[in-house]
Amino acid sequence: GKGCPKCGNHLSTGEDFIYNELVGELGDGNVIKNYHGALDNGKEIDIYVPSYKFGIEFNGLRWHSEQFGKDRHYHLDKKEKCAERGINLIHVFVDEYLYHKEALMSKIRHMLGLNKGLKRIAARKCDVRIISDDGAVKEFLDKNHIQGYCSATVHMGLFFDDELVSVMSFTKVGRSGEWILSRFASDVRYIVQGGAGKLFKWFVDEYDVVTVKTFLDRRYENGKEDNLYDKLGFVFDGIVKPKR
Repeated sequence: GKGCPKCGNHLSTGEDFIYNELVGELGDGNVIKNYHGALDNGKEIDIYVPSYKFGIEFNGLRWHSEQFGKDRHYHLDKKEKCAERGINLIHVFVDEYLYHKEALMSKIRHMLGLNKGLKRIAARKCDVRIISDDGAVKEFLDKNHIQGYCSATVHMGLFFDDELVSVMSFTKVGRSGEWILSRFASDVRYIVQGGAGKLFKWFVDEYDVVTVKTFLDRRYENGKEDNLYDKLGFVFDGIVKPKR
């Protein structure tokens, strides 16, 4: 129902939305759609911001699947080829736009440094609480995390004047004291300064913790030394190969 992916004149509503949002932030002429000047063989970047050397690929679940010739290394290869040219390319899939639009745009604005005007909340003025209401966690993560909700052993919340502003989730695995940090998100309307550090320290102090593992999605990698996990004290262990 969408025409041929190679020659059909089909429009991407999600791609248009992201493009128009960035034009509204950065001004017309500062954001390029279908940019061909960075990669070999005329390959394009769906949305490109030259002044930031930042690109966005908007991927449909069907046309960007192995069924239509995109092997499991396709998206990573394109990201790495852009990185060789000093371009930070991220990959957005259509379901992230459809179901987690606010979290998606918040992440993009953060990566471009466009969220500095948001209200700032200091973590020292917040208190930590265990959240037993799974429905409240789901509502918060579905709105504020690009991957949405996941079940976990422990959900911790950071509250400012009784308002939930951050959530960090941990899942117990394997032997005693082994955990996975599975989610962290803050309300997209705020910058919660020190929120992750406060939640993580509280967890380590209160629970039986020997090791904590976590995973960084390379689709949204913003430089190897610029991620939350480095700031929390995690040590890089290795890269997992693409599975799908």
